[in-house]
Amino acid sequence: MSYGDEIMASGQAWHEHKRAGARVHILNKRGRPRWSDLWRGLDYIAHPNDPAGGRVINGPGCRPYVEYPFTRAGGQKFTAWRARDNRGKIALSLEERSYVAERIRPDARFVLIEPDIAADGNPNKQWGRERWAALAGMMRDIVFVQALAPGRAPMPGVIVIPTPTFRHAAAVLARAVLAVLPEGGLHHAAAALGVPAVVLFGGAVPPETTGYPEHMNIAASGPACGRWLPCSHCAEYWASLSPSTVASAMRGMLAQGRAVDNIGRRA
Repeated sequence: MSYGDEIMASGQAWHEHKRAGARVHILNKRGRPRWSDLWRGLDYIAHPNDPAGGRVINGPGCRPYVEYPFTRAGGQKFTAWRARDNRGKIALSLEERSYVAERIRPDARFVLIEPDIAADGNPNKQWGRERWAALAGMMRDIVFVQALAPGRAPMPGVIVIPTPTFRHAAAVLARAVLAVLPEGGLHHAAAALGVPAVVLFGGAVPPETTGYPEHMNIAASGPACGRWLPCSHCAEYWASLSPSTVASAMRGMLAQGRAVDNIGRRA
């Protein structure tokens, strides 16, 4: 499951809800209603067994921004559908907010950093952990926090908060003054939660398709290649993107908001 895709689906459903004036079913490619835990708390999305007055088709094999047929060997082509016009929503629960409140003091100022992509994600979205580590290492005045998903490795030199689910990671993200992320689930969560972000796209996916105008989107020039197999075009771009360039983008975003401070923890 792609968390970013499910967040975008919630935005598409919101537009249908406003049009229909009723709750909405999100259908799979066979036309059957489906459900994602990411939609919990969004009352305008109907559970599969509940009545609904509207529907959208959005799921594995029927994502609206992808031209089908799609195979990893053949790569992706993109439609005119735009995430920025279908901004998703996340309704964090009291438990999820409390989980973060127990670990981060209320006045903490920090930047969320995410060095990883999904295990089954597009390898051409990966900048490289050594570059992420270099970025954190050169910005010693910034407090970085990593929302550590199960099975992921902690980054050296950053504060790690274990997050048992993506929703808990989103709750940590909601407290950040800035996030620096690869294109993916957390960058869609940042848009849904109103968190400023520097987003590293690389050369495979166009920011015009899955990006948001309020973010600083860093991408290769020219058309996105859409490739899912390891790509020399993408590798060359990532090799050319220096940590100092990303740091400068972050400084520019931070200059527009509040300064970061020591995060602290509660006992």
